[in-house]
Amino acid sequence: MSGQHCNSTYEGILSLGLFNATDYPIRVRKGFPIAQIVFEQLLSVPSDDKQYKNKKNAHYYQEAVFVGAKFDDKLIENTMREILQ
Repeated sequence: MSGQHCNSTYEGILSLGLFNATDYPIRVRKGFPIAQIVFEQLLSVPSDDKQYKNKKNAHYYQEAVFVGAKFDDKLIENTMREILQ
C-alpha cells in the first residue's frame, strides 16, 4: 500500500482500502495496527485552483459512503488500448 494525502478542502468520509498483493492469507485482528495518520501544516492558504473542492475531477468530494476507486473513462480507454495491442 502506498501513502496517500488528503487534499486540502476535501469533505467526505475517509476510508481505508486494503489489498493483499501476496499469495498468502493475512489475518487482521482487532486492535492490530494497519495504518497511521499524519497531519501536515500548510504554510499558506492554497490557491483556488489547488483546492480540491474546486477541481473538475474531484471524484470523491462530499462522498457519503465508500464506493471504491473511480477511474476516468479516458484513462480506462487508453489503458485498455495499450493492453490489447
